[in-house]
Amino acid sequence: MTQIEQKLKQLKLRRCDVAKLTGLSLKTVSRTCKIGIQTTRLAKIYASALQCDPHEIIEL
Repeated sequence: MTQIEQKLKQLKLRRCDVAKLTGLSLKTVSRTCKIGIQTTRLAKIYASALQCDPHEIIEL
């Protein structure tokens, strides 16, 4: 399970909710949940939408 999936479970959010919050497509969010967040750019986008620290959701 990737860091972003764990965070979504913790916040009880669905992928479609995250897609609306970030402005990204559902396909992009689903792919990110499957492979994890690899870049700081994406980590910042998701972190601002989820109101968390980017270090919590990036795969290191």
